Amino acid sequence: MPDRFIDRLHEGAVVYGTAILSTCALWPGAVKSCNLDFVFLDSEHIPLNRSELAQQCQIYRSMGIPPLVRIFNQDAHEACKVLDGGAAGVIVPYLEEPEKIRQLI
Repeated sequence: MPDRFIDRLHEGAVVYGTAILSTCALWPGAVKSCNLDFVFLDSEHIPLNRSELAQQCQIYRSMGIPPLVRIFNQDAHEACKVLDGGAAGVIVPYLEEPEKIRQLI
């Protein structure tokens, strides 16, 4: 993740982002012009295949915008796949138990 994003999180600062619900080529430029801290790609509710998701992650990373990806389940293998594809971070749905968190990381 770009240092600015991590630094702001460590400082307890408010960070701003947006959910990307489309692979339309116009979105990256629009997001960049808003000076957001991150984008949120939701692979749980939006039909993105692995290739499309990796491409989106790489596009946003190349623009200095960290892509955070919500995976569709609590599977460490799925988390690794999106990280390998370029995600800067993973959001795991319905993860509330400390033991499950430890298993995932």
